[in-house]
Amino acid sequence: MKKNNNEVTTKTVIGIVAGIILLIVIILLLMKGCNADKKYTVTFDSNGGSIVDKLTVKENENIKRPKDPTKKGYVFIGWYYKDKLFKFNTKITKNIKLEARWKLDKGISLSIDDLMLEIGDESVIEIASLPKGVKLKDLIWTSSDKNIVTVDKNGKIKALKAGKVTITVKTKDGKYKAKCTITVQEYGNSETNNNENTTNYGSAAKKSTSSEINENNGNTQSTPGSTKPTTKYVITITEDVQEVTNNVARYYFSVTENGSTITNYKAFKYNNRPVKPNSGTITSVNIDKTITSVDLILNNGSTVKASVIYK
Repeated sequence: MKKNNNEVTTKTVIGIVAGIILLIVIILLLMKGCNADKKYTVTFDSNGGSIVDKLTVKENENIKRPKDPTKKGYVFIGWYYKDKLFKFNTKITKNIKLEARWKLDKGISLSIDDLMLEIGDESVIEIASLPKGVKLKDLIWTSSDKNIVTVDKNGKIKALKAGKVTITVKTKDGKYKAKCTITVQEYGNSETNNNENTTNYGSAAKKSTSSEINENNGNTQSTPGSTKPTTKYVITITEDVQEVTNNVARYYFSVTENGSTITNYKAFKYNNRPVKPNSGTITSVNIDKTITSVDLILNNGSTVKASVIYK
């Protein structure tokens, strides 16, 4: 029996379409199989820090954040890709390299590296800077020889006998620390300041039961039997000038030690904060003229008591 041409044509078209569909299915299955096996590599450049191993990940998956690298003297900030902080929930679609970024770790720094004292002297070692997140109450102070110099939890030291010690301050976890050297001499071995013809008595204002300070004239008076004079520091506020541009008060002053003008100071503490004078002027400070004494900070980092006089 002879087949109808239309019937033959229809079967041919159906066959062609089915073949195309089958071909597409095969291609999709092949692509899926290839994609399932496709993997990428993520490498880590620690920029001088500890080595971090590369990771292999399947396409469109993310990677687990590796342990942070370490680098002596630096704090790790994060991993960056093309100058942007990399987010570890990012899907990986190609080989990439991540770079570590660091910032300088200043750690703990002290206001002094070494200090000369005499027996009986007291002073406070001040903290110049602390790492981020570390507070003063987190610090531990120790002396290498408590028989020579003692130190309390606030960095206050006292010289007991002649010798040399190392004062160490560190965080409780021991990650950060700083040191300074304290040399204690017997009275009479201090150096003489030839420029001012005055004696340097160390870091602290002297406390003597056998000496009295005449507050009226700034002279030192020693009672019979006294072997050590009391050093007298005076800050004289001469006048204040109002600056027209920003309405800031400026105070002119001078500093004397036992009546002689000195310049071996760098700041003084007023209202519990250091004030750094500039060429004999105190700027941006509202002086409370009821204040009669402040802590004067000398160039060697030591602190002494100073009387304040207003003229």
